[in-house]
Amino acid sequence: MKYALISDVHGNIDALSAVLNDANKHNVDKYIFVGDYCSCFPYPNDVVEAILRITGAVVVTGNEEEYLLEFAKQDQNTWTDGQFQALYWLYKNLSETNHKYLSGLLKNSLQCMSSK
Repeated sequence: MKYALISDVHGNIDALSAVLNDANKHNVDKYIFVGDYCSCFPYPNDVVEAILRITGAVVVTGNEEEYLLEFAKQDQNTWTDGQFQALYWLYKNLSETNHKYLSGLLKNSLQCMSSK
């Protein structure tokens, strides 16, 4: 069985598409995504939607998703420029459906960790 282990896409749909095309050429059987899907590059929704189209993919959250979901709990008026500027932009531009999907990943990851 061939696996594709993919991480750190950071909103770069062109890179993700290239990796998925290459994996397809190599007859990959299973896709495993290990986090950091959306921040930094301007196509977070495209990246999440591409991942969602892969039937049976294993998808877990990374630290960038954890940051994003932490920001969801904060008052946006307290946000400032700085190292998290890309995550502020992401929070404001990610679709509600994709926010829910990423939030569900974190909840599922936490449940798995607490059951060990």
